[in-house]
Amino acid sequence: LARILKRSDLCLSREESVLKGIFNWLSVSKDRNSSLGMLLQHVDFQSISVENLLRLGRFTLSGPAGGHLQREVNEALRVRQRKRPQSSDDFQPKRRCLQHWSPDLGASSDALGREVLSAPCSSLCWHEGGIYATDFSGNILCWKPGDAAANARRVVGQSVAVTGINDLGQYCELAISPTGEVFVGDQDNARLVSFENGSSRVLLGDFVRTLFCSPAGVLYVLLSGGRVVQKLVGSTLQTVIDAETLPADLQFEGYAIAVTKEEVIYLHDHAS
Repeated sequence: LARILKRSDLCLSREESVLKGIFNWLSVSKDRNSSLGMLLQHVDFQSISVENLLRLGRFTLSGPAGGHLQREVNEALRVRQRKRPQSSDDFQPKRRCLQHWSPDLGASSDALGREVLSAPCSSLCWHEGGIYATDFSGNILCWKPGDAAANARRVVGQSVAVTGINDLGQYCELAISPTGEVFVGDQDNARLVSFENGSSRVLLGDFVRTLFCSPAGVLYVLLSGGRVVQKLVGSTLQTVIDAETLPADLQFEGYAIAVTKEEVIYLHDHAS
């Protein structure tokens, strides 16, 4: 096994496969555990993703092999933090097949990214296993990860049967509640629109800079200027935070917003 693992022409999709193979081989018999330290020397830890390195760091192994694993993991993470090269040209993997690399995702034999849609998108949102996006043509598209571009479907926009408003502008911000209600900040037409069960309604006639629906189903918005955070209560907006009421060092001009299930608000402060 060691002779196989040391080969630079070993064909695999990711270096994580080497670790998986080692531990599968060890699981056959406890007598093989003494070989673990020697086998780990043939793992290219720099090719492993940061997420999996952190998982390995939490993995408990007894004896010298456990110490060796922790040292390799810590060194790989230390190099990432110190150098963080930005392209595969700065990184030379042990396996010739692993030519695609990024600081966080590690190395792969396949390209780390691919085009999902040829149409540019303005705002993205995730809901129940699907990705929703507003394009620049007044449409809201939906597709599942791994779907071909041709499988993306329109849920709002051209040729979609919607009772009520279905003529969104070019620039739109998107949020979706846990129940599936779609909220759109239609900036060209200065309005906040709700879409649900094939129908739409205007909730607010004002310019919405950005919006976010919390896991509890509460819609938060930042209007023009980004100085006031408001939430939708029934059919009216209720002020949650007004920058003008805060000390000078805490005042903000919000550009983006996120809210946890505990209703803790995070703002991207465009002014700081």
